[in-house]
Amino acid sequence: LGSITGMCFVLKDDEGIKYYDRKKDLLAIGDVKLTRISYGFWKGNLYSTLAIFKGNKNWKIIKGSLFEKFGSGLVYNHGFSISWRGEKTSIIALFNNVSNDGSLLMYSEKIRGEIDQEKKAALDKSIQRGAATGF
Repeated sequence: LGSITGMCFVLKDDEGIKYYDRKKDLLAIGDVKLTRISYGFWKGNLYSTLAIFKGNKNWKIIKGSLFEKFGSGLVYNHGFSISWRGEKTSIIALFNNVSNDGSLLMYSEKIRGEIDQEKKAALDKSIQRGAATGF
């Protein structure tokens, strides 16, 4: 995180992921105009990138580009939620045709696994404490 300039802290979620925006980002992916790009860091390492956009036309471009690059993916919600799981990086594309808002999330599978392991260890510890106190 320290080597990336211009980052502005946005929030920290309940998994400990800290989200940042960068003021000087070019808010576009090809012909798609974005309203925001956020970067998620876990323990100082880049975990995810989230691109937010508006409009059905932008959704069609994002979805079509992803299909062309990565194949059909797993399609849910009548085609408004699509995911691709990779060895290193996974992608989730969502669109809400009522609000006209869409998002494209790319995240590290390695870091996701580390987060899940840490959550499981904390839960196991809580279960052990509960069992030790006899409820």
